[in-house]
Amino acid sequence: MRTPPGFFGMSANDDYDVEAAVGETESSAASQKCYLPPSVGFSEQGVQNRGRKGYRVLQSQRAHGRHLQHRYTKWITCPVVAVLIGLLVAILLFQGFSSLSTKAFSTKAISSGLSENEYAILDVDDSVDGTSQQGRFPELSMKNRTRVRSAGMMFRRRVLDTLQGMLWARHPPEHAKSLEAASRGDLRGKSEVIVSNAHKMREEELVYHNFTHFTETYAEMKKTFKIFVYRDGFKPLVHGAKTGGVYATEGLFLKRMEDPSNSFTVSDPKKAHMFLLPYSVRQMVDFVQDPYSRSMRPMKTFIANYVETIASKYPYWNRTHGADHFFVSCHDWAPLSTMFHEELHKNSMKVVCNADLKANFDLRKDVSIPQTLKGGNQSDLDIGNLPPDQRDFFAFYAGQMHGVVRPVLIEHWKGKDPSMKIYEVLPPEIAQNISYAEHMKRSRYCLCPKGFEVNSPRIVEAILSGCVPVIIADNFVLPYSDVLDWTKFSITVAEKDIPHLKKILSSIPDGTYRSMQSRLKYIRRHFVWLEDPEDAEYDSFHMALHSIWRQSKKIRRKLRKPKADPSHILTAAS
Repeated sequence: MRTPPGFFGMSANDDYDVEAAVGETESSAASQKCYLPPSVGFSEQGVQNRGRKGYRVLQSQRAHGRHLQHRYTKWITCPVVAVLIGLLVAILLFQGFSSLSTKAFSTKAISSGLSENEYAILDVDDSVDGTSQQGRFPELSMKNRTRVRSAGMMFRRRVLDTLQGMLWARHPPEHAKSLEAASRGDLRGKSEVIVSNAHKMREEELVYHNFTHFTETYAEMKKTFKIFVYRDGFKPLVHGAKTGGVYATEGLFLKRMEDPSNSFTVSDPKKAHMFLLPYSVRQMVDFVQDPYSRSMRPMKTFIANYVETIASKYPYWNRTHGADHFFVSCHDWAPLSTMFHEELHKNSMKVVCNADLKANFDLRKDVSIPQTLKGGNQSDLDIGNLPPDQRDFFAFYAGQMHGVVRPVLIEHWKGKDPSMKIYEVLPPEIAQNISYAEHMKRSRYCLCPKGFEVNSPRIVEAILSGCVPVIIADNFVLPYSDVLDWTKFSITVAEKDIPHLKKILSSIPDGTYRSMQSRLKYIRRHFVWLEDPEDAEYDSFHMALHSIWRQSKKIRRKLRKPKADPSHILTAAS
């Protein structure tokens, strides 16, 4: 039996319609019978009438079938084609983004002098800085990087950024117009460019390696990080650090940690992620050390005995061999004060200002914090915010002749160039007219050479004065460098390049200097200690805790690995 015409039985071509119009003879009675209404007779004339009627019915069914075919084809084909085109575009975009990310990743690896696999091991902390302080454990591989990063999230963000850029190309916002005018030089010489909040946010993000990652980990730290502070020991060596002078950072941190209102401390050590040893190296230098000797033996002996007392009284030191314990100090001798206790020296975290890679500072576990000169409530963040055009001194330095670098600076530049204000101790006749602070406020660059050690309070002073810091200290791990991109707001000069200092600084384009100087206002809050609990977010105390939190997560991740020997948790990685 022939299949009646319709959506599935009909041939979709014109030849079939021509044949039907001519009138195809039905040779079989059964084929005719399938179209006969039951009420019609079987006379000869009736059969002919039924034939004509059946043909009209056949034509109607054919036309109805063609209509259904075209309608259903549009309903089904159009969405399918649209979906396929969308998938193709998505695949092409994603491959393009992946290619760019891969090229950028390879470029960073090459610039670091590492293979891509080695660079991935060092970059497991999901940050974009690419320095060796990001990774700690070599058993992590390239696959960890893909698991850490969400490809879907990156793809969505990049697509949205691309669409936003396409829209801005057609209808640029006001802040984009201002930025374009500034790049042409139309706004050069003005002290301030008024732009929208969106532009300010993007400018602020430039001083961080990864602003989004920083804010996410900071929120996680505030929500979950807990520290247990040991109550053992007596003042002034323990629980009695000073909060003034050049070592104020040490005392300010310990004072804040022992504040009963501090939300990061817990009384139950079982809930703690890290354990603080609250002794003060500075107080030991004042009360234990022989003032006529530079021997550190009395201080080292006291610290070793204190740790042994803690280890014999509590079970927490022995379970990790001190890997989840830390101490805080800003004294020059702090990194070497642990020498008489092997586990403290090798395993525990040092939170210090003297972050010298050649003085027992370990990038895999230690934390660098800034040295604050005075401390106290430094709530005024607008110190010395003079615009570049009002800074009439090119460079400035004044200080004691400690160490070997500062005498070289004095030898090459003191009195050699009128734009370079280089002194030893600031002469009284000059200080009467222009004070030390005024010199910083009026200088474009503030020199921060190392003294006996790499750290210096001049870095914080320069930032608060709106003066671009010039750091002259080899092997110095800058404070919060796991978060902050120091190349965006400071200059680092090698010690051997001091004779060429003026040439190096003069080669910096004026636009680059202005950008660096303007970004200092975004990081000032990270280098002051704010006492108001309602307005202390992102200050130096919280930034130090954030760095400790990041390092502690890596250490705990290593401790959770099976068959790991805690006593060699860090030495094995080296």
